[in-house]
Amino acid sequence: MHCNTEVFVTMNALLFGTVLQALRREKIPYDTRQVPTGISNRGGNMAGGLGECANFNVLFYVYVPKKMKEQAQEAIASAQHEFSNQRY
Repeated sequence: MHCNTEVFVTMNALLFGTVLQALRREKIPYDTRQVPTGISNRGGNMAGGLGECANFNVLFYVYVPKKMKEQAQEAIASAQHEFSNQRY
């Protein structure tokens, strides 16, 4: 699969999952990437990472084929609306 257009970035794992479900529902192929962003992941010393919550230090990226960018953006907007109406 050749997905090279970035359509979504978040640090919220629940929202990321909701977006992926929406893309699957619409049968839009996608690639993902997860990038740790915490100080402990940048070569910092152990003390520098104290108090960090590793669950909130990841950027989640979603990529789709260029020709499906518009369709993906519509599905993502719908997923974000759905997510904002949920109660956790």
